[in-house]
Amino acid sequence: MTEQRIAASEPARQDRAEHTAPPVATPDAIRARVDQLAPGDDTGLAALLESAPTARPTILEAAAQRLGNATVQRALARVGTSPTTGTAALATANTFYAAFASRDTPTMRAHYAPNVAFHDPLFGNLEGDQVMLMWTTIQPAANPFKIVPSAATNPVMRADGAWTVQVTWDAHYGLSGRPIHNTSKTTLVIKDDKIIEQRDEWDLDRWTAQALPLHLGGHHVIDLLTAAAAHSFIKVVDLLHHIRP
Repeated sequence: MTEQRIAASEPARQDRAEHTAPPVATPDAIRARVDQLAPGDDTGLAALLESAPTARPTILEAAAQRLGNATVQRALARVGTSPTTGTAALATANTFYAAFASRDTPTMRAHYAPNVAFHDPLFGNLEGDQVMLMWTTIQPAANPFKIVPSAATNPVMRADGAWTVQVTWDAHYGLSGRPIHNTSKTTLVIKDDKIIEQRDEWDLDRWTAQALPLHLGGHHVIDLLTAAAAHSFIKVVDLLHHIRP
């Protein structure tokens, strides 16, 4: 009788084994599992995410490329994860630059994550409170001041659920009576409706030629000294800001 029960249970075990997903280990194995999913199969993707939580970044990256962001978002909703959507990330970028254009620093600050990382050719690397300190230091000195941003319409989701948004913006402003025209190509990284990274790329040589009265024909050393001075200035102001009673 016992042998009969064991024999009868074998098909059930075999059936479960056939429907049990093989363990997810290597990135190649993960991508192979994602490749097995049918287009639009958010249910299968959600099951894969639940079965391998430590591999979620790789799963999401592969799924975004093969299945599209809409399927990924539905799968994440099924497993109780609700990251910023591409549309929301784009709205965050547009609202931030609208505030930038109107010198609305409280709104700008509200759109930055507390530990935001910033980089541009002049100030170098800044982080956290230093970023808004930079804007509140230089904006009052710019007169007149005009920013014309143009956010991209195709934000891209990263493996960690954050979104990158490309923004091109023109700045026209006065600095110590000298007119400045600067064009920046900016990459924003947005997560949970906050900007966690901002990288501005623009021509430092062109900027110094306009901003400095004694610019030496685009001499690289002058550009480096200008950038070092700007970065040191923010560091000093930041220090005074923190020790001020």
